[in-house]
Formats: sequence, structure tokens, C-alpha cells
Amino acid sequence: MLSTIARRAYGSHASAPAVSSGPILVSTATLDLIAQVNSGLPAQPPKSLAPTPTPEIAALRVKEKGSWKDLTIAERQALYDASFRTFHDNRKAKPRGAIYLGVGAGVGAGLLLFVLGRLVLARDAETPRTLTKEWKEARRQIAIRTASNPVYGESRATWQDTVFNMLKKPTN
Repeated sequence: MLSTIARRAYGSHASAPAVSSGPILVSTATLDLIAQVNSGLPAQPPKSLAPTPTPEIAALRVKEKGSWKDLTIAERQALYDASFRTFHDNRKAKPRGAIYLGVGAGVGAGLLLFVLGRLVLARDAETPRTLTKEWKEARRQIAIRTASNPVYGESRATWQDTVFNMLKKPTN
């Protein structure tokens, strides 16, 4: 159906533009930029990412270049464990004391700043005028007078009286 609509819109001989199968042209400026970016990369990863194997593993690496049938199951497992991180290695408990200490220090510092701010900064502050009893009563009277939120608000009683009185009135 979609192809029918496309044929009607673009004509029956409409086709996609041909894609060149020739070489991809890249400007020399782009190639120079790529070479410049790659020139700063080390030829090999740092030793911390690929540590030197133990003498036992090095001996097994030499032995694995021969026939694998000569290796025992324990040697194969040792080579595998040296090459890949196993599920058990990933699940090992890592020391998280520093993380807990840092998070605790951050939360403690935040609480300390909050308490000090409340004690020092808010000690001499006077109550805002919008929190006084007179202001609240005035706002309540305005809400009743303007019938704001008539179903659940302050003007509920007035609104209900009006609705019930309208329902009680007989219609002619």
C-alpha cells in the first residue's frame, strides 16, 4: 500500500538515486587531523591495565603454544582465569569503606550546614506577615467570598447551601 502511494506521488518510474560503489573520498585535512589525534596515543596500553603475568602463568603461556592436549584441566583453567575475568572475580567483595566514609562525610557536612543555617541565620528572623493569624483569616474570608475551590475548599459550606437551596426550589 505504501509503495502504491509512493508511485502515485512520484510517478511510476521514480527510483532511488544510484549509490556510487567507488572509493570513499576523504579530504587530506581530515586525514591529517586523524593522524594528529592518533599520534598522542600510546602504542601499547599502560602496564597497570595489562599487568605482567606471574612466572607460573608465563610458563603456562609458553606451554600453551604447544599442543593443548598436553595441558591438564587445572592448567587450562589457570590460563582461562589469567586471560578473562570470571563471574566469581566480578562478584568479589571490593573494599567500599572509603566510599561509605565519603558519602557519610558529605551527608554529615550537609546536615551540619543545614543546622548551622537554621540556628544562626534564622535565629533573628521575624515571622513572615503571611503566616500571622490575621493574614490567614483574611485569606480565608477572601476564599469564602470568591467561592474558590467550592467543592473541597473553605467555601464548601456556602456552595453546598447554594446548590441544595437551588435543588429545593420547585421549578414551574
